[in-house]
Amino acid sequence: MFNRRLFPEAYCLDTNLINVLLERTSNFDIFWFHWPTDGIFRNVEDYEPIILIYKKEDICSIIVRRQWKYIATNNSETKIANPVRIFFDPFQHHPFLITNSTLHNYISFSTLLTYQHIEIDKNIIPEQFRTGINHPSNIMNRIIKDPSDYANDLYKDICE
Repeated sequence: MFNRRLFPEAYCLDTNLINVLLERTSNFDIFWFHWPTDGIFRNVEDYEPIILIYKKEDICSIIVRRQWKYIATNNSETKIANPVRIFFDPFQHHPFLITNSTLHNYISFSTLLTYQHIEIDKNIIPEQFRTGINHPSNIMNRIIKDPSDYANDLYKDICE
């Protein structure tokens, strides 16, 4: 069983994490992992959302976003490692959910990041990092659904 008061363990070879900002709602938490640079975009900060959706106090689903695409994992279908563990690609910081079957593949060659979270309101994260609008890595400048809206929709679909 997962405990809502626990925070994801994060692993990466790049240990230059600035901070982790936490957007908390009654049904889900968004952990924004904040890095000083975003891969080849050296003059752009990087915010990577990890979303934990809850049904009561248990995790119902986990969402990561890679290359502006959401990837949702339903806890009833996948053996999610407990505690929740995320591996970040060391260059672009693309997040990968670590499951029980992939645990040793990721953790054996990366570093556990230490962080303290800072609770924030939704409007603190700049729009370009939420929806991709005018972000240099969103080459087609397509509108991406805000993580909060995506999480809320998924909550209603599978966790309510």
